[in-house]
Amino acid sequence: MARQTKRVSERELAEIQLLGSLEDVARRVGVEVVHDHIRAEGFMSRGGACRLHDRWMILLDRKMSTSDKVDLLATELTRWPLDSVFVPPAVRHLLEPRSAA
Repeated sequence: MARQTKRVSERELAEIQLLGSLEDVARRVGVEVVHDHIRAEGFMSRGGACRLHDRWMILLDRKMSTSDKVDLLATELTRWPLDSVFVPPAVRHLLEPRSAA
């Protein structure tokens, strides 16, 4: 029996690559990105930045769509100075309007 594979559109592939680039930038500034199930009864959150002892993390609900993860991670990354790390042009283009807000 052949196993069916899910086809990924070019747009979805681009979003997955962008998410990976954002996660790489986060690591470069010392922020851990955690994908986890964060919804619990009576508690609704998409995720966000938090500090645990001396470690910064950005939590992303693993059930969110890739585009929502990209949006949240890009928004949260604007909290950190990125001048000292390489930021790919596509990521910089995504972050610039959020930084100005």
